[in-house]
Amino acid sequence: MSAVILSNFRYDIQINMKQFENDILKMEVREGILISEHIAKEIIDLKQAKETFELRLKHIGDYPYPILADATKGKGATLEAQKYVLKADDELGTPAIAIIVDSLVSRIFGNLVINFVQNTKMDIRLFLDREKGIRWLKKYVQES
Repeated sequence: MSAVILSNFRYDIQINMKQFENDILKMEVREGILISEHIAKEIIDLKQAKETFELRLKHIGDYPYPILADATKGKGATLEAQKYVLKADDELGTPAIAIIVDSLVSRIFGNLVINFVQNTKMDIRLFLDREKGIRWLKKYVQES
């Protein structure tokens, strides 16, 4: 979102930006990458994951963007919810997901969970550094 200030009035301008927010996630497409920030105060269950995925499709569309999933603020999701979202993204054709975590312990545990639930064609990696995750995802961005 860009802001323009003219004569003491501020105008927020959205230029070709897709975004969505509810009490579970904040999402927006930036430079061909779907940025997803988990903000839920409780653990996301399967029902919430399904509802949020449907809302994402409604507001963002079904284009298979590479995804940056920032898991540093939310409480996480049940194993069923994680499996559902990974399968849904895989069926959509999502090429890659970079998951941002906030500690080495989270990264080790996250890798174990991914190995347990992943049966997809997507490339999934965990990162401690958001910028490294974005740099890695850029190779998956399709020119439109």
